[in-house]
Amino acid sequence: MKRLIDTRRDLLLAVALAALACGASAHAAEAAEGGADGGAANMQAPNPATGDSGSPDEAAGDIIVTAQRRNERLQDVPVATTVVGADRLTASRITEANDLPTLVPNLRVSGNFAAVPKVTMRGIGTNDFVPSLNPGVGTYFDDVYIGLAIGQNFQLYDLDRVEVLRGPQGTLYGKNTNGGAIKYITRKPEAVGGRSYASLTYGNYDRFELEGAINLPISDDWSARISGVMRKQDGYLGNPVTGRRGGFTDAWAARGQLRYNPSDAVDILVQVFDGISDGDSGARRLEGPLAGGTDILGNSSPGFRETSRDVAAYDKIRQSGINLIAGIDTPLGRLNSITSYLDVSRDNLDDGDNGPGRLVEIKYDTTAWSAGQELRLSGDTGPLRWSLGGQYVREKFDSNFYLEFFHCTLDPVPCTLNPSGAALPPGYINFTTFPNTPAFAALGIVGLPIANTIDYPWKQTNDSYAGFGDATWSITDKLQLTGGLRYSYEKRRYSGESIIFVTAAPAVRGGLFPRGFDYLEISKSWDNLSGRLVLDYKPTPDQLLYLSYASGFRSGNFNSAAYSSLIAVSQPVDPEYVDSFEFGAKTQWFDRKLTLNLAAFYMKYKDLQVAVFRDATQILTNAASSDIKGVEIELAATPARGFTVRASGSYLDARYKDFIYRTAPLTDLSGNRLVNAPKWSGSLSADYRSALTSQMNVSFGGDIRYQSKVYFTPFNDAAISQDGYAIMNLRAGLEWPDEGINVEAYLTNATDKVAAVEGLTVGAPFGSNSRAYNRPRMYGLTLRKSF
Repeated sequence: MKRLIDTRRDLLLAVALAALACGASAHAAEAAEGGADGGAANMQAPNPATGDSGSPDEAAGDIIVTAQRRNERLQDVPVATTVVGADRLTASRITEANDLPTLVPNLRVSGNFAAVPKVTMRGIGTNDFVPSLNPGVGTYFDDVYIGLAIGQNFQLYDLDRVEVLRGPQGTLYGKNTNGGAIKYITRKPEAVGGRSYASLTYGNYDRFELEGAINLPISDDWSARISGVMRKQDGYLGNPVTGRRGGFTDAWAARGQLRYNPSDAVDILVQVFDGISDGDSGARRLEGPLAGGTDILGNSSPGFRETSRDVAAYDKIRQSGINLIAGIDTPLGRLNSITSYLDVSRDNLDDGDNGPGRLVEIKYDTTAWSAGQELRLSGDTGPLRWSLGGQYVREKFDSNFYLEFFHCTLDPVPCTLNPSGAALPPGYINFTTFPNTPAFAALGIVGLPIANTIDYPWKQTNDSYAGFGDATWSITDKLQLTGGLRYSYEKRRYSGESIIFVTAAPAVRGGLFPRGFDYLEISKSWDNLSGRLVLDYKPTPDQLLYLSYASGFRSGNFNSAAYSSLIAVSQPVDPEYVDSFEFGAKTQWFDRKLTLNLAAFYMKYKDLQVAVFRDATQILTNAASSDIKGVEIELAATPARGFTVRASGSYLDARYKDFIYRTAPLTDLSGNRLVNAPKWSGSLSADYRSALTSQMNVSFGGDIRYQSKVYFTPFNDAAISQDGYAIMNLRAGLEWPDEGINVEAYLTNATDKVAAVEGLTVGAPFGSNSRAYNRPRMYGLTLRKSF
């Protein structure tokens, strides 16, 4: 695979420089409309000044989407869906998947490890960072399912739009879509009307971005597109311990596409891609949990924009792959085939204690690949539109975790535990050498430093099979009934061993921790039948009302991060299930100058998979149940020519209904709020564009996003939660439409608000509460040329 995809940074530079050198190319014709049922491409003509999607104003709701696996007007889709066009992605500085929640209600993406983001939608998702997990919210790139957790936070570039579907979507989409699905749709090659562009950005913290794409018409039937991006930025977090700033960015990605499209009946696309993201391993700040906000060594972090980590942490991810996406008309209907291969590797060094002492240092090495095949046949039979499909996905993981605990006791001057002498909570220790107890004496380690080392290699294979179908019956020209079913079968195989030894005496297994476990090989399988039922009614062409029920299923999984617990590893968590009931209204007013959409939902969420930290080990467990209810409102309006206003708001009541955490001591978490589920959130944006001269336009815009308090653990620890806050972004630009040139200045987090975006608590014996914080104020200038 690596020989097939051998793209490097030089290619990216060549793409952008070649695009800039093309200069004043003639404007191309309107792009051809995408094939039926989503096909291989769904393109609209780009704006000649920006290169962005040329879909009509979002307030008019005339955006064509493929949310239901066919081309439909957004306002005619009876699913709570948010569509973000390329122009909004660019204007709002959405450069990676972790940035998307800025524009989507009830979506949160966070994580102590940016490489394994925690995605939640309407409170459903995961707070786990096990690389072998499949998220509760499905991610798709041009209909290709991205199930690898370490492949979720990719660079965003050369996109046509992003579609976010909320609620279970299993009868139409791959797998694990309890919370919803996120679809990233790239710009496709065009034999006629394709656009090319190049952009250059420079900002504070020495941020440098180079992005570009070239559309290459080859013949009437063949076309190609090459696109790429490079992003570099110095760190924004100070570190008085090492002097090495944290929060840096160093990433690049490239994508090549070849398309054969002789007619609407045949559309075949081959995509090849590669990229590397090399950045911090969770740039977190130590915050306790002992008195004064210290760890057991008495250390604490300084300011919120500083870290005191003593390890030069990094997290390097490489993603490469190839996709074959085809849509072909047959006598039976439209046949769509999606064949995919993704290869991901992760090299990560992390300072687990987040402080200057060598309490916890962790090395993660993971290689993983996934291969998938999906076939789908769809068509129209009188008043019936239908779709039948099947999917197979295999994922394979090969990991090694290497952990060092209390290695500060090996230093020439050993560290002092609990230097203040204060009383410690249960489970904490205050000795630096193994004391003379019967257990330690039997091991022959009395007087040795308490440093422990864990070497934990493991492998896992996931196989997923599914068959699904969906049909819509037009009862009248105003009333439709949709139903769908999905059968899923999942099998997971795990093997590994945990070698835990006293660092000063490697032959001695155990020490402060259990001795680990010898080679273990286990497997487990699950199956499920889920479905959906939707009734929608259009009293007028501009109003849609719908009622829906949908069920969802997320497979069980092995707790592969529980490196010190044989019981936790060998007993997988059960699958989780959701039953979702929703009422929605999609409406337009004043000659479609105002779009107002509403969704109210109630979900019964059972056997939630929840990750908790205890004794320095992550444990996966099932919470009994949760009731989730909420309301979402989205508005888009054009009150005057060139002036667009968008607003969204959501209310979310997401709590554990019945959750007893069954470790000593038993902890009743019933009534606690779900992780990363704010009660209130909303956004407001406004943009104005006007002609300044006959040759030049001027634009101004901004947005503000608010969310109420969130908790980062199911224990609802106040010390590592985040109170409600708002973030404001501003922008202004000049454009020369005839020349295809755009210059825009941006200012993100204009007030320099400091807010935690993730938190983690690791309990006894050392205690390492930490929080990761948002980016500070960022500003810069972007020059863009389209042709």
